[in-house]
Amino acid sequence: YNTDVQNPKALNAVLPARANDGTGTDGTNVYTRAPQVAAFRLWRNGVGTSVWTDVVAISNHFSSTPQNRVGQRREQALYNARIIDALDEARPLVITAGDFNVFPRPDDPYDPSSPRYPTDQLAPLYEHGLENLWDVELAEAPAAAYSYVFDGNAQTLDQQFVSPALFALLNEARTAHVNADYPQGEEETDTRGLSDHDPMVSQYDAAPTL
Repeated sequence: YNTDVQNPKALNAVLPARANDGTGTDGTNVYTRAPQVAAFRLWRNGVGTSVWTDVVAISNHFSSTPQNRVGQRREQALYNARIIDALDEARPLVITAGDFNVFPRPDDPYDPSSPRYPTDQLAPLYEHGLENLWDVELAEAPAAAYSYVFDGNAQTLDQQFVSPALFALLNEARTAHVNADYPQGEEETDTRGLSDHDPMVSQYDAAPTL
């Protein structure tokens, strides 16, 4: 009803047949939960009064279960890479982030003896030249490099990939452990966590200040 608003969930497509590799699919579109894409203009001294820097952020929630929907999840990563391809070259600062529901390299949900190994489901993002900030956290704070706890196993499903230009401005990347450390069903922790996942937070030394 509001013609001035464009729903970001329009960024979707019909799932191609190649995505069904025998591990299942989640609906007939590439995404069941389509990515949201937003462009932010950061002004140095005030809106409309000075120079600015443009940043594009893509928020994701890929299909769940790392060992299932493998082909579809790879298609979702490819679609993400194509979104970045389509961005204006004048906006080189790009971050695509969220719950990718699969582990970063080199982890894989399949055992090396499996014919499906390695699945490398996020390969399109790596091959696009994006930097996974989980690698930064793993190098600087390995004990904290997890975002989800499943059956007592600390795992990483939530990640941030950034363009080389934005990576050059990176100051720090860490996971905010506000959810996964507080299991549901325990009286002392039931009121703590708001989700079963933890978000990653990254800070940059960009030219503008807000």
